[in-house]
Amino acid sequence: MIEERDIIIVGGGMVGMSVAILLRTQLSETTGVTLLEGNDLPVSGDLQDTYPAFDSRATALSFSSRRIFEDIGLWEVFEKKTSPISSIHVSSKDKFGSTLLTSSDYGWPALGYVAENLALGTALLSSTSDQAGIELFGSAIVLSVKASDAYGTSIKINQNGVHRHFKAKLLIVADGAKSKLRESFFIDSTIKNYGQDAIVVNVGFEQPHMNCAFERFTDSGPLAVLPLVEASSQPNRCGVVWSVNPERGKELETTSLDGFKELLQKEFGYRLGRISHIGRRSRFPLSQLKAREQVRNGIVIMGNAAHALHPVAGQGFNLALRDANELAKILSCAEIKGKRLGDLGVLESYRLARQRDQEIIVTASDVLPRLFTNRNRFLGLARSIALTALDILPPLKTKLVRRAAGMPF
Repeated sequence: MIEERDIIIVGGGMVGMSVAILLRTQLSETTGVTLLEGNDLPVSGDLQDTYPAFDSRATALSFSSRRIFEDIGLWEVFEKKTSPISSIHVSSKDKFGSTLLTSSDYGWPALGYVAENLALGTALLSSTSDQAGIELFGSAIVLSVKASDAYGTSIKINQNGVHRHFKAKLLIVADGAKSKLRESFFIDSTIKNYGQDAIVVNVGFEQPHMNCAFERFTDSGPLAVLPLVEASSQPNRCGVVWSVNPERGKELETTSLDGFKELLQKEFGYRLGRISHIGRRSRFPLSQLKAREQVRNGIVIMGNAAHALHPVAGQGFNLALRDANELAKILSCAEIKGKRLGDLGVLESYRLARQRDQEIIVTASDVLPRLFTNRNRFLGLARSIALTALDILPPLKTKLVRRAAGMPF
């Protein structure tokens, strides 16, 4: 038996759940959303006890992301588990020139926020589960898909041994950078391997971070130190994302706690005093991925399946959230006009609306790490001058900050 659905989203991560909630809040009550996730979906109330607080990972949220979550009633749910970024200090190790970006210069409560993934994921899962009109399937393994025709996309799944066959008016692919669905539609992607690994770890310092984020460019790669909310085990807690070559990445992952602490202290300096605590370290290879197509008749590719970025500026999830918000608006307008949700013309209008923002953010996330790790001394001088110029050229600084925050000019 074929079960008909309006919209099916494959991928129940933070992007997939955000898309589902945005669609549900902006489309008509009669338009249903079905979310398929390959992993088990735990009861939202149990998530808080899953991981130790100190080692909970986090995501940087732009000011525009806060506004989107406010619009759908989610911000107040997890706001207390976020740390506002009141200022950002950007510097280059062993070189002159730095700049300080502050939220007060723009009249914002914060430039951005660092949200605990545990809190954000819990809020998204709870909202997705509670929303009328959202159908949620965990342990749903996609067995096959058939490309969209005039009547919809065919999807067969196995859920805990039970086979089901759906036909959707619109299929949204949000199953990550290694998307099997994207590949099944023979949608090519360009992949750029940066030859770098990211070491991700939560760190405690002697001194409070005062809601300041640090972006430090070193010879080995960018080093980001982001403010986190206090934990009972450590009040002055920060999240570190340290990009290094794979050989050093293996060394940093396996060296002793004291050895890692010494190396990190040397790279970051003593802006927050001595490092007092090191959490659990994780290592991830870094690459950029861009899908050559993001829309087809009845199909939209979103999130990391569409564009996976270097974490240097923390833009990946924020870009995906702006994509999702725009898609929901365009589908809402199409629905009012009586157009099909999967109509290629409707989906093309979404692609065009998001093209410029995507191109700018994808390019910046690619250029920045390469620009600041190039060891050419003349380029190094130019970088130092550029950082200094931001402080003496307010219009340039404003444009940069508003672009990074996802805010209109």
